Amino acid sequence: MKNIKELSFTEYFNSKQQLLEKAEDTPRIYSVYELHAYKKVPLKESYDDDNKFYISFKPKDQIKILWEYEDIYYPTARNFVVISEDGQETYYPCWGSKKLLKWVLTNTDEIEYED
Repeated sequence: MKNIKELSFTEYFNSKQQLLEKAEDTPRIYSVYELHAYKKVPLKESYDDDNKFYISFKPKDQIKILWEYEDIYYPTARNFVVISEDGQETYYPCWGSKKLLKWVLTNTDEIEYED
């Protein structure tokens, strides 16, 4: 694979176009979940942030996750929204998508949610 400095403008432009087309084709779905156990999960304030912190949840708390379906069996988690009485706070998961998906399937039930 070429270094970005070694790409010609045409190669760079074509690769950028391919990425944009792929991004438009990838389905993104928000799913809302209700926890049924006392749990905590590590999160970050932004993708670039290396500082993780834990948020504790109790039964009946709700979260909303944006899943990007590049792979039908293991979607990629793009953000993690904590729903509370005060509103919604968006964070980013520290765990990989497979681990987060396993955590969600084990500790939550998917629910219908209206904003």
